Amino acid sequence: MNFLFSFLLSFATAFSSPDGKLVVKIEQTSEPKLLYSVEYCGQQMLSPSELGLEGNFRDFSYLTFKSQTTEDIKTDYHLDRIKQSHVTKDAKRTIVRCETPDGHPLDIEWYVSNNDIAFRYNIIKDSETGSIRIMQEQTSFNFPEGTTTYLCPQSDAMVGWKRTKPSYEEEYTPDAPLATRSKYGRGYTFPCLFRVGSDGWVLVSETGTHGNYPGCHLTDYDSKKGYEVAFPMKEECDGQGSTDGVFALPGSTPWRT
Repeated sequence: MNFLFSFLLSFATAFSSPDGKLVVKIEQTSEPKLLYSVEYCGQQMLSPSELGLEGNFRDFSYLTFKSQTTEDIKTDYHLDRIKQSHVTKDAKRTIVRCETPDGHPLDIEWYVSNNDIAFRYNIIKDSETGSIRIMQEQTSFNFPEGTTTYLCPQSDAMVGWKRTKPSYEEEYTPDAPLATRSKYGRGYTFPCLFRVGSDGWVLVSETGTHGNYPGCHLTDYDSKKGYEVAFPMKEECDGQGSTDGVFALPGSTPWRT
């Protein structure tokens, strides 16, 4: 197994899906950092992976676990244009409350159903500052040894037909080893599919991206951290606009799924 840090300090908390098979564990390091890992039916699907982000006026990279609350969620709806017209879904919503070394709060919201996990960062307004610019996420996805990949490489910017790339249409290599370098050295496009040996499959993506946050992708694999969330290249869109996320406070990032 690849470990993000060699000095894991202590277990912080854990929470599970309604059927109890899908489990998220949160661990605390001495830096202090928060790491999460995922098990399904007792099998490791994600190794310890980093949480956190960096803002223009506040750094949420270093976090200490404080508390958590969990509630049951039941979704029930009808659609007459799908194979199953009546859909019922149970899930659990957990708010993990954490704190920076200088005492500023950050909530990490988790939505866990029997087959899915989603999480996002909820940034609280605790000062006169009314907005934040997110310059980098530390969010990572670290997989057990032996995992293979089905990934679409992120292309260079402003190339190809009518200079429209990256257009999310590159060829992928099936069943590639974790350490395989992306074709262009730019990482990989969502969604990203991983086969964890004979234990199962993990599909990593994002949802809930809003107009004040960029569409993201994954970096190349790092032997210590795994794959990290990456913002767009500055060369995209002829360099116009910002590649950072900017939103009013209180506010939330998109979901990582």
